[in-house]
Parts: sequence; C-alpha cells; structure tokens
Amino acid sequence: MKTILLALSLLAFAGCTQKQENRVCTPEEMRMGRAYVVGEAWEASDPVLFGAVAAGDLALARRQIAEGADPSGRSKYASHLEFAIWREDLEMVRLLIASGAAIGQKEFASAVSSHDTELARVVLDALKEESAAPIPDISMQIAVAAYGDDVPMIALLREYGLLNLSACENNALYAASLNEAHKAMEYLLDSGAPANGPAECDSESPLMAAAYNGDRKGVDLLLRHGADPAQVHDGWTAAESAAAAGHYELADYLRALAEKK
Repeated sequence: MKTILLALSLLAFAGCTQKQENRVCTPEEMRMGRAYVVGEAWEASDPVLFGAVAAGDLALARRQIAEGADPSGRSKYASHLEFAIWREDLEMVRLLIASGAAIGQKEFASAVSSHDTELARVVLDALKEESAAPIPDISMQIAVAAYGDDVPMIALLREYGLLNLSACENNALYAASLNEAHKAMEYLLDSGAPANGPAECDSESPLMAAAYNGDRKGVDLLLRHGADPAQVHDGWTAAESAAAAGHYELADYLRALAEKK
C-alpha cells in the first residue's frame, strides 16, 4: 500500500495529472517527483532535498536550498549531509556544508570512516572554521582506520591534531596489530606511538595481539621499536599469547627474549 501511495505522490507532485494542460511532465518536474518519492520512503523532513542528495542531483539540491530547504534536515536514519558522505559525493558534501549544514558526531565519524581523505578534509576544515564547535570524539574511527591499514586517513587526523598516541581510548597501534596492518603499525610507531601501548592502559599490548596472530613481521616491527616481550597482562605474556594460538615456534622465540631481560 505504501508503495502505491508513493507512486501516486510522484504523479501528483510532478504535475503529470494536469490533463487540462495537455502536456507531459518536464524533466525538472520528474526529477522533483522522483526525489520526493525517495525522501518520503526515507521519512525525510524535506523529501525533495533528501531525494536530490540521495540521487546526487546537485542542480536540484541547489535549487531546493535556494528556495528555503534546510541543509541540516534529515531522514529517519541520517541527515542530508551524512547521506552525502555515505555516498562519498564530495560536491554534494561541499554544497551542504557551504549552505550551513550542521556537522555532528555521526557526520564527522562517517567522514573519517569513508577512507576518502579529501572528503574528510572538507569536513575537518568546516569544523575548524566553526571555532565554537568542538571536534567530536572519534576514538573508534581512529581505531578503524588503523585496523584497516588506512595510513592516509591516520596521517590526516595527525595533521589536524586529532591523533593522541598516548590515549587509551584510541589505542590505534593495538588495533593495527590485531589485523596485521603493518603499514599503519610502522607509521604509528615512527610517529611516536608507545610500542607497549599507552602506559596508563591496563590492557593487552600490541605485541600480545601480534603474537596471538602468529604475525612474525608485526612482532619484529614492535620489538625493533622497543616492545617488551616480558610485559604481563592478566598473567599473560606475548609468548603465552602465541602459544595459546598454537604458534609454538614464535612462543619459544618470545620466551627466550623475555628471559634475557
């Protein structure tokens, strides 16, 4: 039933029922009608603008904003800006931000998670200009970038002063070690990330994560940067982590190093 109602809405909105004018709908009317249907399906506060964003229709989005549509509007699930970020539609993101779209936690997190540094930079620059607007917490996104070996995004966050390498809540090196993300591990270590993890954190070390994976390359990388094979967490060392996962040769290697300390 809802599908039928939306289809009827499309016809009515586009002006196709104006039989007395004996004409077909213009392309603009059809675009607006399609956008309306999409926006209604997503329960958007401004169906036409949301539909334009969803379709990547810059001309229609620009026109709707010029006519008073709210660039900070949203659907049931996402704001216009967040949806444009999901689509990695850089020009639509620029239009919405330039028109005053609000940037909150979800929009910022989506930009960082996009793996698109140019798009993330646009959002970061907009936040930077709004001096009163605090940078949202992105500890999870930093960990995701590290886990995904996304060095360009990590470097961008560092450039903007958002990469606190000594903070427990965004232990990026540990996240990278979990996934054998060697490029990210090397970048973070060269940038000053503590090889044993932040000192105040009561958590498993990056070396333990790499050892559990049997990741000899990651283990050696961490050891070269000063990781302590004798470090203990909950009664476990890196050697015991390796042995628990069946990596006995690596366990013997780490145990021998720990005994030398």
